Amino acid sequence: RLRLSKSLKQWFEHQNTRACVPHTPYNLSFKVCAATGRVCGVATHAVEIQATACYYGIFTWLPKLLVEQGNTVVKTFEYVLVMIVAQLPGYIAAAALVEKIGRKATLAGFLAACAVCAWFFGQSSSVAEVMAWGSLMSFFNLGAWGVLYTYTPELYPLRFRAFASGWAGAIGRIGGILAPMV
Repeated sequence: RLRLSKSLKQWFEHQNTRACVPHTPYNLSFKVCAATGRVCGVATHAVEIQATACYYGIFTWLPKLLVEQGNTVVKTFEYVLVMIVAQLPGYIAAAALVEKIGRKATLAGFLAACAVCAWFFGQSSSVAEVMAWGSLMSFFNLGAWGVLYTYTPELYPLRFRAFASGWAGAIGRIGGILAPMV
């Protein structure tokens, strides 16, 4: 029979007490955690919607918008490619920061920076500004997405983690579907 060490047992107990334990899987989004008083899932769903809407809303429609401003189709895809390449360093930076300052601080910082970049991106009047702010927005958005995928499962007890993470991702995809309409 396998015996767990005392510290490992304490870790598992901590995971079960700090996470929400919903009565049914359908309550995952709105169950208030008895141990901490926080609402599990609602904030995660909101962040998933924001990240997905920002990504798909911008990068799906950006070539069309740039063509309407007089750029060629080939040039607009070049611009988007440059912006998308900025995602990889965003993931790497987020991974490094998660180890240094933690998941919550990294997620909050990347989301705030993404919001600032999105505002400046919307105010851009030249191609250089669109490229610069779009690349920074892409960097922070995908970095936040990477952190979100590691942080979301930790909000739920072990027996619901896979379902809850999938549910949060599915809710986020609604943001991706609705983003072009907004």
